[in-house]
Amino acid sequence: FVDKFEVSKEIKEKLLNFTYLLFDTKDLNIEEKKYQKLTENIKLTAQILLMKNIFEKEIVKLEEVLKFWYKNGLVKDKDFLEKSLTYIMFTNDYSQDEIIELLEKNKIGGEQMPNLGQRLIDKGRDQGIQQGIQKGMQTGMQKGMQTGILKGVQQGKTELIMNMLNQGIKVEDVSKFTGLPIEEIKLIIDKAN
Repeated sequence: FVDKFEVSKEIKEKLLNFTYLLFDTKDLNIEEKKYQKLTENIKLTAQILLMKNIFEKEIVKLEEVLKFWYKNGLVKDKDFLEKSLTYIMFTNDYSQDEIIELLEKNKIGGEQMPNLGQRLIDKGRDQGIQQGIQKGMQTGMQKGMQTGILKGVQQGKTELIMNMLNQGIKVEDVSKFTGLPIEEIKLIIDKAN
């Protein structure tokens, strides 16, 4: 990283210098001995397998991931299951029904699936309600401001006309100064009195 900058030696010594670790999952085979340490952390392995296969259009690849979850008892972890399935739905445009069908086909989920499905529905509903409330408040504030502004302008007009009349200016002259028709000025005077 540091070699990308053309600076003096003194400054180069102070620059951030690092290397990165790239773990290419393309050729990952969890059965190989060299990945034994990695596979000891079941949740990490499950997530790596999921990320490796998430963009595969073949449903078979996703089924392999689900079978790994089942084999290692991860389907009993509701939090893990909910987050992982949500990730699958939103990353690869699977519908909730497609995911449930896939899980049922592979006999994964059992009693948890209706609960998980209901939690996802509830979460979506709650987010929709919250967005609706915010939109409603925003619309209400805009309408309230518009109404308030219109009332303020009308109040200002009335005060201006009444002040001009109190100063002895004739209605015809008030009409000339304000640009309002004489009939409208007379209505304003009637409302004010």
